[in-house]
Amino acid sequence: MNIHRVLDYIVSMNKDNCRKYKPEDLQLNGGIVHGAKEFFENEAKMALRLANFISAFLQVSDPKEVYSGKRVADRELTEDQMIGETLALVLGNSRISSAGTYWERNKFPNRTLFAPYAYKRILNTMNYYNVEDLARLDKPSEVYLNNMWFKDLKYRWASNLNSLEKFWLKIMIRFNEIGETTMKFEHFPTYYRGARLEHGHWTQPYYDCYGKVPMWKIKYVVPFFGWDSLKAKLEFKGAVGVTMDLLKLDINQYPDTSANAVNSTEKTHQKTS
Repeated sequence: MNIHRVLDYIVSMNKDNCRKYKPEDLQLNGGIVHGAKEFFENEAKMALRLANFISAFLQVSDPKEVYSGKRVADRELTEDQMIGETLALVLGNSRISSAGTYWERNKFPNRTLFAPYAYKRILNTMNYYNVEDLARLDKPSEVYLNNMWFKDLKYRWASNLNSLEKFWLKIMIRFNEIGETTMKFEHFPTYYRGARLEHGHWTQPYYDCYGKVPMWKIKYVVPFFGWDSLKAKLEFKGAVGVTMDLLKLDINQYPDTSANAVNSTEKTHQKTS
């Protein structure tokens, strides 16, 4: 591989000439993103935090529960809450260019499809943000359910969920309106099952030619889970994804044993340096 030609190809790509290429030509091989999992680990953990928050809410909270006294059941997740949580990912990290919460079909209350998507057109800024619902599309073929990363997660977690992490909860409930003391939470289960960082999916580096902000990107998506309609077993409910600018990734040109496209391309002399 001629690394100089690869870098020239990456730098020369823009929103005007990208339409001349085939979709497979806008993807790079995995060796280009050597070290991306470590470099963007904090960004991936932010997506994991939101995914596990949704998993915990869906598995522990029951809006149809009836309690004695004045206690009322928790309400269902709302569209505004999901939009706010998704936007918070972009607000909380300058290296995240966009974030989305992609719900499976008929899994969000009163919505067939729902995918709040937050992004910024200008990187490293705190003033310009956009939020959209990716379910509102003119062409059904462009729906997010058809993305390969969504299909991969859905099929991977279609049946066997034994490898999910079990997180135990210590729930504190006020005894009265004043909150003088706490009362015991007598409800089972007091844990939820969620994903770990390695359960997520890293996409190949790609140029988002037809996206909101055309640029070279790498995406990390992680699933969240909830009970089925009978509350008999857990099922895949959707995924949280974050997208980062590929050009922010550091390049290691020195010899390495792992797969690295720019391995041993440094200009230093091996014997004298």
